[in-house]
Amino acid sequence: MTGHADHEGQLVLADRQLIAILVRLDDEVHGGDRGLWFLEAGFGPCHGLSHPTFRDLEGAARWISERLHEFSKA
Repeated sequence: MTGHADHEGQLVLADRQLIAILVRLDDEVHGGDRGLWFLEAGFGPCHGLSHPTFRDLEGAARWISERLHEFSKA
């Protein structure tokens, strides 16, 4: 219920904790971003002002993994 015709989403857990909500952009309002995955909400190491998009879930997983790695070094 994002206010658009975007219906597909994924919850991302790390160590049994929610760290991200990804939404596939399907509404026409997204133009050239249609079909991409969008970081709707990030928590912990994925929290920030940036809400990137990803071509596929594998790309999102890589980005999240990098955030977790950086977070664990701090």
